[in-house]
Amino acid sequence: MNPFTFECAAGTADAARLGTMVGAKYLGGSTNLVDLMRETLESPSSLVDVASLSCEVAETPEAACA
Repeated sequence: MNPFTFECAAGTADAARLGTMVGAKYLGGSTNLVDLMRETLESPSSLVDVASLSCEVAETPEAACA
């Protein structure tokens, strides 16, 4: 496996910011990314852990469907 950094996202804004780093991949529940890394099919330079973030979706006026 290639060396990589591991970041735990503190919230959705933090996850979005960390995910914009070059070579970053998100790691969450039921992700087989680690298996793909072990087999050298994926080689991200940074992993962003989003498993502890809320799964709830809140509708905002801007996001409402017309």
